Amino acid sequence: MNKTDYFNALVTYAGSHQYRGKPYIGEYLDEVTGGVDQRTLTGLISLVERLKGEGMTLVIIEHNMQVLMSLADDILALHLGRKIALAAPQAIQNDPQVIESYLGGAYA
Repeated sequence: MNKTDYFNALVTYAGSHQYRGKPYIGEYLDEVTGGVDQRTLTGLISLVERLKGEGMTLVIIEHNMQVLMSLADDILALHLGRKIALAAPQAIQNDPQVIESYLGGAYA
């Protein structure tokens, strides 16, 4: 399964389920900060915060960890296409399996 198919399946799954007791209503954003200058990045972060404040659920695929950690309520960490952790940002940062997978054994 390629990346697009995987995330389309994830969004379809989320759309047909409830999340924290609420129906999932949201949007899927893939690498939205890629190639964005600092001024635009600030606007994007504000937009996402506003949408969250309005109750929208967002599925964000992002490699900018500083942005992701500041915006996410929960993070799903994958390694080789498999879930290795699903937790709040602080727990993800300290998860030994996430550290091993993303930084290597010397950091775990």
